[in-house]
Amino acid sequence: MEQLNTQAMTERYEIELLPLLKALWRKAWLIFAVSLFCGSIAYAYARFGITPTYKTSFTAYVNNKSEASGTESLSNADLQASQDLVHTYAEIITSRTVLTEAAKRAGINCTFDELKKMVSTSTVSDTEIIEVVVIAENPDNALALAEQIAEIVPDSVSRIVEGSSLQMIDKPVFPDKRYSPSFPVYILLGLFAGAVISFVVVLAQEFLDNRIRSEKELQAKFGIPIVGSIPDLVAAQNDDNGYKYGYGYGKKAGREVKNNGIVF
Repeated sequence: MEQLNTQAMTERYEIELLPLLKALWRKAWLIFAVSLFCGSIAYAYARFGITPTYKTSFTAYVNNKSEASGTESLSNADLQASQDLVHTYAEIITSRTVLTEAAKRAGINCTFDELKKMVSTSTVSDTEIIEVVVIAENPDNALALAEQIAEIVPDSVSRIVEGSSLQMIDKPVFPDKRYSPSFPVYILLGLFAGAVISFVVVLAQEFLDNRIRSEKELQAKFGIPIVGSIPDLVAAQNDDNGYKYGYGYGKKAGREVKNNGIVF
């Protein structure tokens, strides 16, 4: 019994899924056109509607060598302390004192909140290396701000945190390519949005369409036998430009005469 129920459910799903797939296939040109249109709109928006930004960065090594050890090498305690200090250094780098002073030296007129959005820090793979990223709408401003931060931070760190230092590894370089927006990402998002919208519209039309177009569809939908059917009454043109009427299936030579939606 359970096997029969499973088979019946499978057949029902197949009957319901097939018309949807056919509807999607019939409207494939519409889905493609809508997706292409939305992808073009997304590209145009990214190209002309969003201000591009530029990114540069530098990395530095956090050093916390203990003077009491009396050796030139770093102990495990020093390395652990350096890793713990990375978060402290990140707060110092993005502090009001450092950012406003760096912006002043770079000739950038921005508020502290704007500078806070431009500068971010992160730890490189849980090491003693810290990365400072600067993102600005002007590539020259991005480079100038990053250079001034890299110049100010070591002295600020040594003054605030005793017995520690910050040594530069990679200096900031000029960002010759835009960082955002990413055109491929926006195009893919536009294509995906267009495909989803067209899919929903096509499927909604198919679900809301309750018309019966054939005997096979009627029998499949309601499960009742077909006793008989009334063929179309078509009008075929005679040689003397008159019309004669007869029954037949489908369209024949000549034209159909329609009145109030009834073919006769």
